[in-house]
Amino acid sequence: MLLLLAKEQIIPALVHPPTGWQASDPVDAPGPSGSWSALPAPVPPAVAHRAPIYAVTNCPITLNGVDITRQVERCVTTSSESAVFGTCELTLPVGLAVSRGDSVVVDLSGVPHAYLVEDPSGEGPARTVWCRSAACVLDEPHAAEINLNGWDTPYTTASELAAAICGTVALNWQLPSWSLPSRWELTGTPIECLQTLVASVGGILQSNPNGSITARKRWPIRPPDLSGATPLTTISRATALDDSPLTVKPTSGKGYGSVTVYGYDPAALLPDMEVEESSPALGSPVHVRLFWPTQSPPEFSPFVTDGSTTKLSSADLVVSAEELIFENGAATTRYPIKRLHSYKWVGANGGELWWLEDGNSKELSTITPGVRGIARVTYTTNYERWQLTGQTAEKCLFGIDVGQGQVSALVSYVSGGSVAPAQTAPLIDDLSGCIAAGTAYLDANRAIVAVSALLPLTTEPIVPGCTVRADDTVSGVYGNGKVVSTTITLDPVKTTRAVEVQVPC
Repeated sequence: MLLLLAKEQIIPALVHPPTGWQASDPVDAPGPSGSWSALPAPVPPAVAHRAPIYAVTNCPITLNGVDITRQVERCVTTSSESAVFGTCELTLPVGLAVSRGDSVVVDLSGVPHAYLVEDPSGEGPARTVWCRSAACVLDEPHAAEINLNGWDTPYTTASELAAAICGTVALNWQLPSWSLPSRWELTGTPIECLQTLVASVGGILQSNPNGSITARKRWPIRPPDLSGATPLTTISRATALDDSPLTVKPTSGKGYGSVTVYGYDPAALLPDMEVEESSPALGSPVHVRLFWPTQSPPEFSPFVTDGSTTKLSSADLVVSAEELIFENGAATTRYPIKRLHSYKWVGANGGELWWLEDGNSKELSTITPGVRGIARVTYTTNYERWQLTGQTAEKCLFGIDVGQGQVSALVSYVSGGSVAPAQTAPLIDDLSGCIAAGTAYLDANRAIVAVSALLPLTTEPIVPGCTVRADDTVSGVYGNGKVVSTTITLDPVKTTRAVEVQVPC
């Protein structure tokens, strides 16, 4: 457990230069030193390979290795960050035999995309056969549920565990390989277990055309740095099809400037921590209270990154009339309860309260199940009081180590000032995982503009995760964004590619 103390109470865990600038003098050690010089303006992408590809026959399609291109009346493929597997819908004549699990390969702009048939049961003169990316062998109905846990398996890092879950399916791991806690459990199909693991740090899974899986950050290039990237292409009304203008939809952000992420062994016994001083002054003593959930804390060792720390005392604290909201007959107090003194309902009477006297439980329940209401509760809690002295740095960390690898991190950057709800991630047990999770959460809550366009199919590899530039004089949307979804439609006469791009504000 780490507690962050600062003069301003906000500590950036990642330090970035001003957007659009680069270091001109080498910096020997991390910190706010060195100087910065302007980056050259990004070079606009070349306009090569923009000749559209027409007709479905220009995109070879095979079924179990046999060319069926001229029997395909229509082919629609999708790829999206919101789904692990891409899909393919083929409109085929009824006389063509197709079974679940058959292999379909669609050559899109020279790149073979492998699929497995999932539903061949369409009816009519021409039926629609639905397929998913070949990596769906990690999901139902091709794979059974598995159960993995830290007691019976030897994996100590996230990347080791992910590779083991994938088995024979190739995995491209692009996330930090954080350490796992000693106790963890994953249950579900292999792909569900992978998604749970990757989502704990805000990452996503994406299936690739060759049947492999990539685990990557949701924003391959962080929104604050995206403007300096070289885009693959430009999407504008000039590059879109004439009969389908661009559409623009803004989404407001949450305005979060910081979030606390805790990585810990879920079985560990940890205290709540708070700083007594609302604005600690540099050079003056700072006091920290530890509220243990039981009356007998485990052995632990404290540490501080600057100055020294000393335990002063243990003391009782009477919390008077704390207002609790009961949902379904249950509520949680701010501090662990040592003794429950009194309660009073506000408005409707919810009846008697029940408290499990197991040491310092925070949980309160009503005798009658399902009660919803408001009550003011008075109780006694207990805490240890620690003093930090001798700090010369404006920011420091005070923490405790109970031998089970507990860590926490406050991730922040300059935009936005609101503190996001704290996150707990039982699958994370080191600082790199915490920082990745917190950064991803802040980036996911930024304001964006979604730009949708219908383009001709070209040989440019416009896929989810790639960087493109939006340039629309009508809506006034300019700047680099990431592609989040693509849909390619192959018709007998014409092919199109629908794209959605998210441009951070």
